Amino acid sequence: MLDTLREFENVRFVSLFTLFDFDEPTCDFIVDIFRLTEEDLPGPLFARWRSYICTLGLLDDSFEPKPAWEAFLGELRR
Repeated sequence: MLDTLREFENVRFVSLFTLFDFDEPTCDFIVDIFRLTEEDLPGPLFARWRSYICTLGLLDDSFEPKPAWEAFLGELRR
């Protein structure tokens, strides 16, 4: 993915938002910041959005590496 991003001159940096996935209480807090509810996003969209927000880390909430972890480390070593 990062090799592909290098092809675009207008992409100047990639940002890492969080190292770890959020635990449930933190996830609830982060979701509340956005002030979205199931009424705002119909059907399964709210659950999908919440899942996306709560799993942005490179490590899961048990501190186990996710697939992106090795790619991230590889880029740091370049």
